[in-house]
Amino acid sequence: NSDNGIDLVGRNPETGAVKVVEVKANSASLNELQSEGGPKYADLQIRRALSGEGNWRSTPTSMGGTAIEIRKWLRSASSKEYEIWKYDVDDAGNATYRGKADWSWKPGSKSKRLTYRDDTGSVARKSSNLKPPSTGPPGSKSLGARGEANKEK
Repeated sequence: NSDNGIDLVGRNPETGAVKVVEVKANSASLNELQSEGGPKYADLQIRRALSGEGNWRSTPTSMGGTAIEIRKWLRSASSKEYEIWKYDVDDAGNATYRGKADWSWKPGSKSKRLTYRDDTGSVARKSSNLKPPSTGPPGSKSLGARGEANKEK
């Protein structure tokens, strides 16, 4: 829920097609703004970047050019896709692609549960051999009930 902006934007230079992607790991979910749908979220973040609002206040001025370029791409796109890419990350920091979900909905029309699909279009299932996510960065020691590092015996 950091509201740091759009995660990925790509444009096919031959066709002009644009893809906007939000990346989520493990149990992370969309924040309130992202839940309004990819088109609205992308537009909001571009406007914030151009005006220096919110988290964009301390952004280097060079990022303004990037926001202008992305806005041009979206305005002139031959097609637009908005997707959420889901990854599972284990305690060692290994990432496994879980699938993608459509993020093109209009505000107020999001379904309660997203369906993630792999690249073949099949419904993606969470791998059963993954350990639950750690509570800290890879390689960190687990903390006891009082926040103290567990000592190895």
